Amino acid sequence: MAPRRARGRSGPANGNGALRIALVLLALVLPAAAAERILLFGSAIEVTPDGDLLVTETIRVKAEGREIKRGIYRDFPQLYKGRFGLKEKRPFEVLSVKRDGKDENFVVEALGSGSRVRIGRAAHRLPGGEYSYEIRYRTGRQLLFFDTHDELYWNVTGNYWSFPIERVEATVVLPDGIAVRSVEAYTGSKGAKGRAYAARHAGNRATIESTARMSPGEGLTVVVTWDPGQLREAAYAGKSILWRDHPLVVGGALLLLAAFLYQVVAWFLVGRDPAKGVVIARFEPPEGFSPAAVRYLDRMGFDNTCFSAAVMGLAVKGAALIRQSGKDYVLKDRGKTDGLLPDETILYAKLLAGRKELPLKRSNHKRIGGARKALQKALRAKLEKRHFFRNLKWWLPGFLVAMAGVITVLLASDAAAPAFFMLLWLSVWTLGTGALVSAVVSAVRSGGWASAVGTGLFALPFVFFWFVGVGFFLATAGVLGAGAFVAGGAMSVAFYHLIKAPTKMGRRAMDEVAGFKHYLGVAEEDRLNLQNPPEKTPELFERFLPYALALGVEQTWSEKFDAVLAAAADAPGESGRYRPSFYTGSYTGLDGAMAAAG
Repeated sequence: MAPRRARGRSGPANGNGALRIALVLLALVLPAAAAERILLFGSAIEVTPDGDLLVTETIRVKAEGREIKRGIYRDFPQLYKGRFGLKEKRPFEVLSVKRDGKDENFVVEALGSGSRVRIGRAAHRLPGGEYSYEIRYRTGRQLLFFDTHDELYWNVTGNYWSFPIERVEATVVLPDGIAVRSVEAYTGSKGAKGRAYAARHAGNRATIESTARMSPGEGLTVVVTWDPGQLREAAYAGKSILWRDHPLVVGGALLLLAAFLYQVVAWFLVGRDPAKGVVIARFEPPEGFSPAAVRYLDRMGFDNTCFSAAVMGLAVKGAALIRQSGKDYVLKDRGKTDGLLPDETILYAKLLAGRKELPLKRSNHKRIGGARKALQKALRAKLEKRHFFRNLKWWLPGFLVAMAGVITVLLASDAAAPAFFMLLWLSVWTLGTGALVSAVVSAVRSGGWASAVGTGLFALPFVFFWFVGVGFFLATAGVLGAGAFVAGGAMSVAFYHLIKAPTKMGRRAMDEVAGFKHYLGVAEEDRLNLQNPPEKTPELFERFLPYALALGVEQTWSEKFDAVLAAAADAPGESGRYRPSFYTGSYTGLDGAMAAAG
């Protein structure tokens, strides 16, 4: 009996099991059958004789109240990346929208790169079912023109639908009398080259149909060509025109031109130098000019070498001693300040007042930096307006207009926000990198190879990332944006220097500096051309070495005294090595050390 009861029970049990399986399968099938999707995406594209497109899209959807609640929306891209990385905007006008053959409410919303047509009413929720939407719109400047053919390259469906598309049908109709030459299409996600389509063409009509269901994110793009030059002139006149399509670029270029013209006029009015006098070799610097003042006047501005020459001048006059300790330099107070000029007195007080020595290290950056600023202020008070004018008030308006031009052009870039970020980043990074490179160059020029190598190795990563930043800026700003930046920057830097102008007094002093520089920098073989030069002695070498450093001829000045210094080292009572009075060790890396510390 037990077996019979088991069998009796097994019948209903087996039947229930089969029913459950059927219900599970049905539950799996029904949602798939009821899932929201596009049943048909039809597009009729008419190319007008003027080159516009009249498009009628028929989108038949299956709605279940999930995403399609009140209607659908259609996104239409209008901004495209054109030549030189510029944005080009294509016109777009909605002519009508219908649902199931009747006019339907719609609004056109602006998107970052185009427009969105939102169809339906907020207060009206659609019941589940099938709906057919018809969207008619006009757009222009979508055609491509080549030497061998004209072309329509058209994304029929878009690639960002969140529903699958069961079927796509597209028809392209050219103006009467223009025959389709070729038809091609691509299916799949953006950039894909799928071939799931069938196409045919006859006369002025081409038809393309999908042959496979498209998943969400997939679409159809068609390419139709015909012989060139058959449309009306207006179609070809509608090609990209810089002044019409890119007013920001044109405006920026005009601003840059205005800045250039302004700077030229400003230079003509206030920046022209008085005529140079006859340069005669001088064996002394201009009276009352320290090494730093000589360089400040010669360059009409302050730099790190001004500071280094001033520190060396303190040492040569006995106020300080430059001592090299390994790779580091230390200034030691010697207290002799009688022969210091006013700007040198200020520098001495800022550097060494109240302390016996000052290591030239980053840890003393605040004190050294304060001394730099004090020296610069003293030199400015001594020389500017009496010996030369920087004319910054004249230069600044041109600079601001030039920067406005650069910014305006960058706004037209396809990636304006990243371009601005890279511009700001590069501006800051360039200042730091430029200071490091300047320190390396100064160390090399002064012969401080150890300091140059050390600072150079430290600067390498900064230089590398500067080039990386330039690459990113070029990629984001585009050719025109980067070109505007280079043009505006180069123009501003050039006129920053050109707008400076010496006074008549300053011109005479500059001529004296030029004559003194000629004496300091003349090669030994040309020395006989000088009239009664002073006798070469170790004292003369030390006295004018800070001036040679200030004028960039310290190497030539030192070489002229090789024999004199060697003879002094071999004199009775000496150790066979020249021992200068103002430093111990080597002074050749001083310029780089000052740059790194201050």
